[in-house]
Amino acid sequence: MQIKVALALYSGKHVIGCAATGAGKTLSFWIPLVMALEDGQDKMTIVIMPLSLLGKQNVEMLEKANIKAIAISQENTSAKTFKDVKDGIYHVVVMSPELAMGNKHIQLMWDKPKVVAQIIVFIVVGCS
Repeated sequence: MQIKVALALYSGKHVIGCAATGAGKTLSFWIPLVMALEDGQDKMTIVIMPLSLLGKQNVEMLEKANIKAIAISQENTSAKTFKDVKDGIYHVVVMSPELAMGNKHIQLMWDKPKVVAQIIVFIVVGCS
């Protein structure tokens, strides 16, 4: 599953996937980012996760792989955080659905073509 999904995402296709817990969904959306970075592309993955702990765990894993990532939460939501995102400091941005829909800085970010053009994957990961 992971390779098919990753190749489809990397080629710019829209993908809807469904798999059981532990099946490797997360890896499916990190692979295209790594491929893009290896190809010298300046890309960003934005992931919407309902569980902040899961987002923090993903950020820790990515940082161990030398991929700049941030889990945006109520604790670090600031104009500087979103300026850093817009400036391309991070290749991965993880946030909750509530923050993605209700924060004025995020709404302004979607209006920036430079930011939107960099996005390779935008995913909502649900819990079952």
